[in-house]
Amino acid sequence: MSLTIIGCGLCPDDLTETIKRRIDGAQILAGGQRLLDWFPDHQSEKIALGAHARQQAAKLLELAENSEVVVLASGDPLFFGIAATFLSLQKECEKKSLQISSPDDSVKAVEIEIIPNISAIQSACAHLGQAWNELEFFNLHGRISSIPWRQILRSCGALILAGPGERRPQVLAASLFDLFPLAGARKAAVFCDLGRDEERVFHGTLAEVAKGDFSPLSLLFVAAAHDSLSIPPLALGLPRTEFEYEAGLITKEEVRAVILTKLRLVPGVMWDLGAGSGSVAVEAASLDRGLKVWAVEKDPDRVRLIKNNALKQGCLDNLEIVSCEILENLEKLPVPDRIFIGGGGRELSMITQKAFSRLTAGGILVATAVTLESRAALSSVLVDECLEVVEINISRSRPLGGMRLLKSENPVAIYVFKKN
Repeated sequence: MSLTIIGCGLCPDDLTETIKRRIDGAQILAGGQRLLDWFPDHQSEKIALGAHARQQAAKLLELAENSEVVVLASGDPLFFGIAATFLSLQKECEKKSLQISSPDDSVKAVEIEIIPNISAIQSACAHLGQAWNELEFFNLHGRISSIPWRQILRSCGALILAGPGERRPQVLAASLFDLFPLAGARKAAVFCDLGRDEERVFHGTLAEVAKGDFSPLSLLFVAAAHDSLSIPPLALGLPRTEFEYEAGLITKEEVRAVILTKLRLVPGVMWDLGAGSGSVAVEAASLDRGLKVWAVEKDPDRVRLIKNNALKQGCLDNLEIVSCEILENLEKLPVPDRIFIGGGGRELSMITQKAFSRLTAGGILVATAVTLESRAALSSVLVDECLEVVEINISRSRPLGGMRLLKSENPVAIYVFKKN
């Protein structure tokens, strides 16, 4: 038997006769209740998909071993759609021989067929007269952690899948406006209930959208900026005023920028060990949406600071905070591609060696040293793997009467290691 995932488009008129015949032949029909209501006379067993979509998808894969299962999806099932969940489960089952139904009944290979249709994204771009391959897309439906506002406002044009509650278009627009007020004049649009009788399109500025009232079934469009003032700066060496931190305990912005440069960030997994306020971890997560950053910090007050900083910078979705002792928990973290060590104290040498042993081939570890003891520790480990040591001496201007002078800050040594 098989499982077919059918994109239903925006309304019943978007279904072709061929697709209707496929739906008619289903023994089990699954989908959101709104889509199931399109087929009130269908005689098959119906399963309404809700909040626990992944568990339900696993059950449907099991049922598809002996029945013809059709899953109804809105728009294109592979564009922020349910199809990705089914494909992910199928790959996990094949790779790990996962058992969905019972310990004695292993999963059989189920053929998955996907039939796409027009999506709300395509319809919105048609309204805009905008090539949708030129835009960036953000799915905030059902996500309550943080808004990647910097990426949205730095994009060449963004379409955001909105949702109910705190993800309504007007709330998203207000959040973008609050986080970066200079973006309030950016052109924006809201597309509500596309393809339905209640369809509505609103054009205005981001500030005007923030004052409106729109349906949860909406897309928010934020146009590309026409001036540099309404674009937030790149998250590379952000001013200390952008972060919460304990008295003086933050990696200075110039040092932070060099650290991130030496890490040569790539999509994958990064560790920030002894994360402190999390400034390095937060900037790394803000720079690359494909990077999952694990910030490890044992102090509960600093853990709170990391979370607040990640929320403010809109990168909590790809930043995981782990409150624990470093050495006791390294084996529990996913294999890293990049590691930054900004803390460690007396255990710095041991932490560096143990962390490096977990690093993937070709991975990079960067560690900083301020004290003589930490310099000695880093100079005596992984000697053959050390690519370079860079010392940064920063002098910052200070007022003196009616003039200014340069005052030196503590030098910082940056050690760069690479695993061949």
